[in-house]
Amino acid sequence: MNTLSIDNIYNAPVYHFDICESTMTEARVLAKNGAVNGTVALAEYQNAGRGRLGERRWNVGKGEGLLFTIILRYVSFSDIPRAVTLRAGLAAALALEELYPPLAPFITVKWPNDIMLDGKKLCGILTESDGSTVYIGIGINVYQREFPPELNAVSIAMAMSAGKKPLNGGNNQFNGKIDNERRLLLETVLRRLHNVLKDDTDWRIGIEERLYKKGIYVQFMQGDGAVCGLLLGVDTDGALLIGTGGEAKRFVSGELVK
Repeated sequence: MNTLSIDNIYNAPVYHFDICESTMTEARVLAKNGAVNGTVALAEYQNAGRGRLGERRWNVGKGEGLLFTIILRYVSFSDIPRAVTLRAGLAAALALEELYPPLAPFITVKWPNDIMLDGKKLCGILTESDGSTVYIGIGINVYQREFPPELNAVSIAMAMSAGKKPLNGGNNQFNGKIDNERRLLLETVLRRLHNVLKDDTDWRIGIEERLYKKGIYVQFMQGDGAVCGLLLGVDTDGALLIGTGGEAKRFVSGELVK
């Protein structure tokens, strides 16, 4: 582990790991040892990266993705921003749109924790809390050139190559540093996250403008049952709104499947 010198808007350390179990695990250790608000755990490779659902794993080749967890500390649990996972997704979407304008028209936020690019997964988010401390894990596919078809995933490199524009990145092998492409992406995501979490009103507009399958008839799984209806948007607390039989139903857990 070493400390990176990057422009972190939180003015907190960014710890860089060659290999770790997961950045979420390392962030919890750092927090236990007194890490300050905005501290980041960043990894070149995770051998046990986790998704939102326990049986899912986030697997990516060494140096091919931007994989990190940020520690956010609040005075009390009630001070944690509403819909923090969705807002983190909005921050990631805004950062990607800022750095890769050709991709912007195709970026959407899939409730509750994915960023999609033209219907394929580009970024995943995992949020956990421990009292008044929040851990936001973000994984962005950057350099990968192929994925198993069943993952329905895409990377920045794949998308930008299709657009005839190469990435700026150079060496993505671990040498105690991080390449310029991922450095700039990390700095931009952190800046956008800082701003989105301070904004308690317009974040919902940002999500609605980018909401995956908004206005489309969808199938939503909750527990053992499926709900079908028109995806209307999100509520003020981040709950998903689906129109069924003339009324809007709220969902705070579950998954869009179609």
